[in-house]
Amino acid sequence: MKEVITPLLSDLYLHNGTRVEYSDLSITEKEAVKREKAIIAKSLFTKLKNVTTPQVIDNGQAIEISYTSRGLDHFANDALLNHSGKYFSRHSMMRINESLEKAVYLPTSHKLKHPRTDGRNLWFTYADSERPGVYYKVTFNSMIGKYEFFAVVDRL
Repeated sequence: MKEVITPLLSDLYLHNGTRVEYSDLSITEKEAVKREKAIIAKSLFTKLKNVTTPQVIDNGQAIEISYTSRGLDHFANDALLNHSGKYFSRHSMMRINESLEKAVYLPTSHKLKHPRTDGRNLWFTYADSERPGVYYKVTFNSMIGKYEFFAVVDRL
């Protein structure tokens, strides 16, 4: 069986030789990005399912952040579909735990934009120390009783 070489993440967003946003890609090109997202999310979970990352929350309280398949899938979706691969290479996505450990906690209001029923009701925000304007979202998931990495955003 011939090995398929996946292009650079940035190459996935080229349409007729021009860098475009995910929303501007053709259906076939969007499917390629979604396949890559699934591969990365699965690889991340395999790597991080038994890993925790030390961080702090309000009043300097120390916490350990866990990684779930749903949270890592959401992160990969944010990075590759919502942000069109602008902030992360495949390599940097695979090291997200290291980036989160170096991130700086931002005092957070913990307000929800909409009610949730999945146990993720308390949210914390961290600024990426390597990528200005990139923020990580961590939630306390009351259903599993752990802090969980869940998202990446580029505005507060």
